[in-house]
Amino acid sequence: MLVSLSNLKLRTKFRAAICIWFIGGPILILLTMYVSDLFLIPLIGLLFLLGGYTMLLRCPKCSKPVLYNLIEIFGIKMNVWTSWIPKQCSRCGTELD
Repeated sequence: MLVSLSNLKLRTKFRAAICIWFIGGPILILLTMYVSDLFLIPLIGLLFLLGGYTMLLRCPKCSKPVLYNLIEIFGIKMNVWTSWIPKQCSRCGTELD
């Protein structure tokens, strides 16, 4: 039975993308090192595909990217792309599952 991606929660989608990267990335790196340099092309493709996918994950209420968050470093507040999903949306305050 196939699972629709629209029914999955944000964190489940993000974790699936991370798992695909941590499984597929090392496999493609090993294939690049021991079989052929041409496996570097799918490795770079996987990097851009999963990176773009995770950057497009959005808040269900206000459509703000969930990985683009306000952080404070040395007293300076700035918006940056983070590697985690916060508990609440930084724009509308909606709980992110």
